[in-house]
Amino acid sequence: MGTFPNDDSFLRLAVSILMDINEEWITGTKYLNFDDLEES
Repeated sequence: MGTFPNDDSFLRLAVSILMDINEEWITGTKYLNFDDLEES
């Protein structure tokens, strides 16, 4: 077993990241800040 239990879980994560990137590009609003996650 790898990081993801199945292909669907990986796909859900990838799609959510892509949706966030798309939303940021369209609106200029950033909901997830990955820089903040690295500092923790």
